[in-house]
Amino acid sequence: MQASNKKIITAGYLIITILFSCQKTVIQFGSEGVAGDPNILMIDTVSIAVSTLQIDSFSTSKTGYLIAGSHKDAQLGLVESAAYFEVTAPTIDLRDCVNCRFDSAVLHLQSAGGYMGDTTVPFTLNIHEVTQALDEDELSTGYNVSSAAYNSAALASSSFTIRPGLQQTQSIRLPNNFGSNLFRMLRTNSDSITNADRFRRFLKGFCIKGSTTNQALYYFKSSNNAVIQLYYTIAGATPQSQTADFSISNNGVQFNAFTYDKSGTQFANFTAGKKQLINSSNTGNQSILHYNSGLFPKISLGNLLFLKELHPYIQVMKAELQLYPASGSYGSNTPYGLPPSLELRIADDDNYVTGGALSASDGNIQYGSLVIDNLYGENTGYSYDVTSFVNLLLDEGVFTKRALIVYPLAGNAWQTDQRLLINNSTAKTNAIKLKLYVLGL
Repeated sequence: MQASNKKIITAGYLIITILFSCQKTVIQFGSEGVAGDPNILMIDTVSIAVSTLQIDSFSTSKTGYLIAGSHKDAQLGLVESAAYFEVTAPTIDLRDCVNCRFDSAVLHLQSAGGYMGDTTVPFTLNIHEVTQALDEDELSTGYNVSSAAYNSAALASSSFTIRPGLQQTQSIRLPNNFGSNLFRMLRTNSDSITNADRFRRFLKGFCIKGSTTNQALYYFKSSNNAVIQLYYTIAGATPQSQTADFSISNNGVQFNAFTYDKSGTQFANFTAGKKQLINSSNTGNQSILHYNSGLFPKISLGNLLFLKELHPYIQVMKAELQLYPASGSYGSNTPYGLPPSLELRIADDDNYVTGGALSASDGNIQYGSLVIDNLYGENTGYSYDVTSFVNLLLDEGVFTKRALIVYPLAGNAWQTDQRLLINNSTAKTNAIKLKLYVLGL
């Protein structure tokens, strides 16, 4: 009898809590024509479970970009990237060029405009020769956690300043003995140049990476650009300047390798290369999105199922999920901007994106475009219509395994280096929020 009374009292408290956290509101439902209904109540106190998902690895090959440098973030820790690539020899025959004279060898890299970190500090780039073939059968190339052996002594290095957003070409002179040796092989039509397989064994590739003093990562173009140019002169009454171009091989082994050190941060419990899901209560009540660290916020709305238990005939007329960036994590006083748009994708219980994209109605991936509150900053954030998703959860009941994953918008690759720090629903300010407009309470 006492146990039964306790159940009744508990249910009563739940109902009272819901009623006191509701408010009548006038809302617009678009073309549906349902507006100003006095029976519609708004609830915004449903608890939301927020975690951070780290995937074990992701592909970084054939992206069209070489990412190099390092940056220390108070939230992410130290993030470093090194770019690996092979080059293809030019198809020219200089055997009859008796008056040809080698001048210089230069590595040209065109910045793509993307970056992460402090761009006001000079950037140092080091070029290393790879000492083992970038063979996909022997190495696990092409992923953020991949690597290959290279000569620890840099072949060349240079320091320069890159203006963010501009596509500047950086030119780094290579040692004369390196360039003159390649030029000699071209002059003799060596089979180590003319035979592609032998050339790959002779010149195994390059690794470009930054120095420990860098405070930024930069994106460089890897396609449709000459990488190494040999400059030579054809002597004569009127000397002619010529070039022989060694371009990046388009064979899929080009990749960007990342290393991470999260020690001293609230996300230090993540182990690189390991799939993990850590609740925001163990990461400072926050979650973080950073694609190039393999980190994604996971949002679970399972706590709203008690509404269905208490009110079997409840109807959710509209549901909005609002994400707010944590204050102080972006803006003019930091080197971080906010992603202009973010995807919201449906994930299963194993934390895999199921292929079904969150949609208000038509099955397309839903994008939360950034809205800036220029006056106070309190309402800066992203808003999503999750009506269909919420009703799907209510229909599936306690057996539902669905959750939401925040994902960067596909498009400009460097947007994947933009990060978003969000607070869970226990935070006093800038907390993630679910607004439910319901009938039947």
